Amino acid sequence: MATVTTNARWFDESKIAIIAGWWWMMSSYSVGSALALHDVYGLDEPWRVIAGSWSAGTMSYYVSQQFEFIQDIRENYITWQKFINFKRFRQILDLDYLVDDVFGAQVPLNTNKIKASQTELLFPALNQVTWNVDYLDIQSLSDEDVYKALKATKAIPWLYNKKVMVWWHHYADSYNSSQPWLHIEKCLRDWYEKIIVLDNVSTWNVDVMTFLLLVSKRKWWIMDTPFSAQYYAQNLLRKQTIDSLDRLEWEWKVFRLAPSDSLPYFGKKWILNAQQDVIKRSVAQWYDETANAPWLLDFLHR
Repeated sequence: MATVTTNARWFDESKIAIIAGWWWMMSSYSVGSALALHDVYGLDEPWRVIAGSWSAGTMSYYVSQQFEFIQDIRENYITWQKFINFKRFRQILDLDYLVDDVFGAQVPLNTNKIKASQTELLFPALNQVTWNVDYLDIQSLSDEDVYKALKATKAIPWLYNKKVMVWWHHYADSYNSSQPWLHIEKCLRDWYEKIIVLDNVSTWNVDVMTFLLLVSKRKWWIMDTPFSAQYYAQNLLRKQTIDSLDRLEWEWKVFRLAPSDSLPYFGKKWILNAQQDVIKRSVAQWYDETANAPWLLDFLHR
């Protein structure tokens, strides 16, 4: 990984929000970027972090300032057999292992530090009753519910065969809750002046969650009700709302960090590729790209 020396600590972290998101195992890129923001730029306590889907664990350790564990967990605890197993058809993703065993016991997440932090940590997840994206405020949850929320924002339909309840609602991962654009809109409306987006996708975008919902003949994971057109309505409203935002405000306040290429490391089964060498290469690549990102230091000092 690159070594870069900056005077980055001379900026106001209270004006900054970080958004980290989606796309399954490619969220390994956000691991490298989060570490570079800490190591190189000294950005440790932004006022808000919105971490959806598979970036939620990474950014939880970031907010708790357990930086030494972030890379170790991604490279050494997420394996094909324990976490992702295609032979375990009804539970390809074992979120119980990841959240309860890894985050809860093997490499304990310090929830007390999260709750004491000045950084507001939010997990977006799809409410399976209203079809709205709700933001789970981690500082306001009990320790038990923090771990439930970590499962809720990661619970991909089909791949995790359990319902997750937080605050008396069932939640799941989804396209709307995992995409960064809805969260950018929220931060802009909440008057954040600098928004750093850790976008794991380079140049393209696919609505996989909608596809899974459409082709699925099973209904038990959606509160025992069929897929609702409300999901489309929410997606359309999201696009219309974002289109109404001031383009100049967006361009001035948002800094998007994304991989420079089309993620060649992942190959076959790339979105669920948990091979250690692939993860290590993706973490190292985005650490270097974030450390040397043109204009990022100027953006922070603006």
